[in-house]
Amino acid sequence: MRAIGRTRGFTLDVDDLDVGAEFWSLATGMPISRPGCAAGCVVLRNPVPDPRIPQLTLRRATITKTAEVNHAHIDLTPREHDAAIARAIELGARRKTTPTVYPRPHSPIGGRPLIEWSVLEDPFGNEFCLVRDLERAEREALQRAAENGDGDDEHWRSVAREARQWNDDEYLFGVPLPDFEGVGSLRNFAVDVEDIPVALHFWSAAIGQPVIGSDWPNRYAYVGEEHEPDHWSCHLILHGIKRRNPDLPCRAHLDIDVEDLHTAAAQIEFLCDGVIERRDHNAEHAPGCPHAAPHVRAKDPFGNELCLVLVEN
Repeated sequence: MRAIGRTRGFTLDVDDLDVGAEFWSLATGMPISRPGCAAGCVVLRNPVPDPRIPQLTLRRATITKTAEVNHAHIDLTPREHDAAIARAIELGARRKTTPTVYPRPHSPIGGRPLIEWSVLEDPFGNEFCLVRDLERAEREALQRAAENGDGDDEHWRSVAREARQWNDDEYLFGVPLPDFEGVGSLRNFAVDVEDIPVALHFWSAAIGQPVIGSDWPNRYAYVGEEHEPDHWSCHLILHGIKRRNPDLPCRAHLDIDVEDLHTAAAQIEFLCDGVIERRDHNAEHAPGCPHAAPHVRAKDPFGNELCLVLVEN
């Protein structure tokens, strides 16, 4: 099957558009496309237009966030993890987990440490991750240190910090990471799925991107473009879980540009019988908002929401 469309960006539900726009714009360094939030959504775009870098749409939530973890979330890449956490908290976020390297040496997950990682919540309780790829020197230092026994999260992070080169040529999607006073650059979109092979088939067809090999094939899978080993990212992470709560509202979803809405909707129906409703054009939405163009709201085989957006010439 040919690709259904290509990734336009991510949409996140927030309870207050003014607060959400200020937080996420300052956090990501992505300016707001239009001031004012009366139309129900706000669009944030990369200051330097690049089709490889997704946009972020904030949508006024209709359902309050529950205590349960979102089934879909956004990842940001920081330049320096602790500084990013401090800046996020200053902007109104909350830290949810202790920063660590993943996988941590001697953990049941197994495998060599590849990332520095932590989980935070935005001002509305939406989870998001800070993810930084460990440099080769950091990974090698961690492997050597692991031979001497176990340690806690701060021990492993200190090993990585001492080995880090602190160079200026860090990349995301093949583009240099910006130097700004925010939290991190928009990196990935992650969704929970109950069957990774089924999810890979669906999402690879949906966004027209190849499957990337995973060091944890039963836990994570990736769909996107792979770059050099030290500078790789993808647009979509599939997180394997045992059971998904079907009643949990979708507060984050992927937006997909398509050239033929009817054909794209039929392809989604063929893949998983997933189209749920049709929306008409609404000129009051902010420019670039996926909900301003004709679109179809759908769900993947596991109930994760997505939006097919007609590309209007």
